[in-house]
Amino acid sequence: MYKGSLKLIGNSPLVRLQNIKIPNDVEIWLKYEAGNPTGSYKDRMALSVLTTAINNGVIKKGDRIIEYTGGSTGSSLAFVSASLGLNFTAIFSDAFSDSKRQTMEAFGANVIIVESEGKGITPELIQKMKEQAYILSEEKNSFYVDQFGSKNVLKGYLPMGNEIKRELEGIDVFCASVGTGGAIMGTWEGLDNTDIKLVAFEPLQSPFLSTGKGGPHKVEGIGVGFEPPFLDRNALNEDGTLKNWKWVGLGNYFTLFFDDEEFYVSLFNNIRWLIFSLLAIPIGLLLALFVNQRIMGMRYIKSLFYFTFVINAVVIGVIFTLFYNLYSGI
Repeated sequence: MYKGSLKLIGNSPLVRLQNIKIPNDVEIWLKYEAGNPTGSYKDRMALSVLTTAINNGVIKKGDRIIEYTGGSTGSSLAFVSASLGLNFTAIFSDAFSDSKRQTMEAFGANVIIVESEGKGITPELIQKMKEQAYILSEEKNSFYVDQFGSKNVLKGYLPMGNEIKRELEGIDVFCASVGTGGAIMGTWEGLDNTDIKLVAFEPLQSPFLSTGKGGPHKVEGIGVGFEPPFLDRNALNEDGTLKNWKWVGLGNYFTLFFDDEEFYVSLFNNIRWLIFSLLAIPIGLLLALFVNQRIMGMRYIKSLFYFTFVINAVVIGVIFTLFYNLYSGI
């Protein structure tokens, strides 16, 4: 159970849109994530990543948390870090809203600005910010959040799907914008219903999902201009919706045995390794019987046989003697 302000994260209300022109048999509901402490659903992700790292002993109170961010993730990480006694450093840019910089600093974050070209959000800018974060994360007592790679990002959004499923029945379509893809896929998994059609939103000026081409835009938090790491492209339709998953039975095994040439290479290598491993037993027995024979020169043969067992310890001893030599050692 979380304490203090962290208890305010999640369990946000569902709000039905009514004063819009839609068919009578259609209902549109919004998950009001602005009710989270920083006004963003990313509070869920920040809480999941940081508490998991603490529970696993990866970080401790007073450590430095690092992430590159357009502001929403940074604000969430700054808030959760302050609540947990951690120090947050944000790699930010002048291409994003200055109000988000102020929010992060209000929560005690150290904000490092990476200058952009024309104040546009581009893949090149994201890469520069990412590189800066990597450099800082190499310092002692630093932890890189990795919002584009950590599995705990998806874990943080599972409760949002669970909350929606608990309050609504008969959901046909779930819509969400895509940055890393963590929110849309994590919530989808939490909904636990593969019959629900999933629709992904992206900026019109940076339609990477639909055209493969990104571009500068002003919509913060989404449309990173490269492949969202958590989005399953194999399940994505041309219209931006995810295909319904289906049971394939033994289909994957048929694909493996009849369509995958590399499978047989791996299978042959494993069989060969198994055969040689089994041969080690009779070969070892034959060698033991051989060295036990009373024939001319057997003492020399035994010496060569046991030499391999002894030389390892001798070499290690010599190396450590050189290491700890009073005058020439290191």
